[in-house]
Amino acid sequence: MKSVKLKKGFLLIETLVALALITIAAASLGRALEQSVRSGQTGTMRLQRDQMVTSWSNRLLSVGFNHGWLSPGVHQKEVDRWALTWKVKDLSTELKQIEMTVDHGSDCPHRVFHKSIYIHGSGWNGLAQPTPGGQ
Repeated sequence: MKSVKLKKGFLLIETLVALALITIAAASLGRALEQSVRSGQTGTMRLQRDQMVTSWSNRLLSVGFNHGWLSPGVHQKEVDRWALTWKVKDLSTELKQIEMTVDHGSDCPHRVFHKSIYIHGSGWNGLAQPTPGGQ
């Protein structure tokens, strides 16, 4: 009668293939995690930038029409990691245009945001339209 040998354990090639598959899967997970973290940081930076722009837009709208920040020309301000620049143009004696740009500062002068706002000399009440039939 022939004896049947039972196979015990794994061959070296099987072990190497399994190890290669695990390594590829681990590398893929690492890259996915890295991308997720970068995406979260980018979202946080956008939120901080948008909050800063809104804050400064409100400041520029709330200061007096003849305030130094609203004098014609280019004005700059470093806010946290951002470089805020606004250019003021007198369109008339009662109307100014403000072009705001934001970049990453002197380290990376890449524009990441641009916005134009207009300020009327008589304030927001002068821009409000009366409602029909009301006061």
